[in-house]
Amino acid sequence: MKLAGIYKQFSDQINAAKNQEIHAFSHNLRKNLLAGVTDIIPSYNNIYIEFDSEIVSKIKLNNWLNQNLKNLQVEKEKKQITIPVNYNGQDLEYISQETNLTIQQVIQKHSATVYQVYAMGFTPGFPFMAELDQAIRLPRRGVPRLSVAAASVAIANAQTGIYPFDSPGGWHILGQALVKLYDPNRLEPFLLKPGDMVKFEPAAPKKLNKVKALELLEEPKYPFLRVLETGLLDLLVDQGRFLAGHLGLGRSGAIDARLANLANSLVANKRNAVILEINIKGPKLELLTKGLIAFASYSMQLLVNGDICESFKTILLKAGDIISFEPLQNAGPSYLAIEGGFASGRFMASASVDLRAKIGRALRADDVLARAEMGLARAYSFKPYYKFNATKTLRLIKGPQYNAKVLKELAKNVYTVAQKDRMGIRFEGAKVFGFGITSEAVPLGALQITNDGMPILLLNDRGTIGGYSKPAILHPDYFSKAAQLAVGHRVRFLV
Repeated sequence: MKLAGIYKQFSDQINAAKNQEIHAFSHNLRKNLLAGVTDIIPSYNNIYIEFDSEIVSKIKLNNWLNQNLKNLQVEKEKKQITIPVNYNGQDLEYISQETNLTIQQVIQKHSATVYQVYAMGFTPGFPFMAELDQAIRLPRRGVPRLSVAAASVAIANAQTGIYPFDSPGGWHILGQALVKLYDPNRLEPFLLKPGDMVKFEPAAPKKLNKVKALELLEEPKYPFLRVLETGLLDLLVDQGRFLAGHLGLGRSGAIDARLANLANSLVANKRNAVILEINIKGPKLELLTKGLIAFASYSMQLLVNGDICESFKTILLKAGDIISFEPLQNAGPSYLAIEGGFASGRFMASASVDLRAKIGRALRADDVLARAEMGLARAYSFKPYYKFNATKTLRLIKGPQYNAKVLKELAKNVYTVAQKDRMGIRFEGAKVFGFGITSEAVPLGALQITNDGMPILLLNDRGTIGGYSKPAILHPDYFSKAAQLAVGHRVRFLV
């Protein structure tokens, strides 16, 4: 799979009528979905279409887009949702002082407007709504808070929104919504969708229970492994959750898809078979029945009953065998595949755990992992080529806010991986020019530059909507290489 994407621009500024056209266009595209299209993400002024360039050509994609632009049927009657709010926010007094309004006037002006949901992203279910009354418009905070409480109703510039989860945030907080915007355990997980209309209503406070993670592990039909001890982050994943970005859900799935596909192929599994992603320190597992496994890793070695076993090779194990792992060198995730793939429930057609979206969870001691299908596969082996250079190289291509000077600056400096998780990689090094933009879809692999001038490479669990410049995108052939980066690695960008 080689992901690419294009933006279709409808307006240069926030415009309610144009945004309604965007959602009508999005509706047409979903209704007449083209094979190879992997995501459709509307935002304020444009719509982003992600596609697999190995399946569909750009010419065919553009023809499909132009065909679906004809006869857009904008909905005249919009779904309107009333959301009760306890207006007790920590920034009410500050907003009152800055706007020369009383706190009651601020509340009245915020709750008097009917807002349009222009887009969803940042976190799953976060609605970007506009347009705020001019009298209470303020720029976002200069320094974002490290933590904003779940259900917080907030404003910034012409926008208002609601934080579905505890998360960092730079908007001014007015109060707390008294309903859950998102709960994966509900029949309809999302309260709001792009294009909906929202009215806020002042209400008395009440306790709102936290969203519980959706359990994906099912009663095992073909038990295969028992978890004796957990590692640091052991997740069941597949290729990811496609066509869900418009709801704020990240792609999730295997961070190093190439390595995961290789592990699955060694036990003759289909490419999208569920696999175990292991990070930093692996779990300790007991075989409950005989079967084939394969382990693909550049950072760990596989042990069976305490003896080192070869990676990148199909291995037949028997009931009672104990699997464990030892760190080998500083690198990215590893993958354990079993014949038939791991059994798991699905959310929006994917078994991938998404911790940020409360979909599934990491493994726990005494979990029983089952095979999805029975039957012994044939044995295979593979000799990988992976060179550990002191400085890694990542190739970049032009991004939505391409700037030749910025890419030249990136290419002439060496950066260090300062932080890495499933959302992205933050680099340290020479500062480059970054700036805020009207929030829009963020491609997988985008290199985002925030106002502090430090590049961030956005990975599978990224927020799907963002408001910072993206001068470059990681070349599709370098995703696996980026996935294997670790804190402390030095990186040079090729442009």
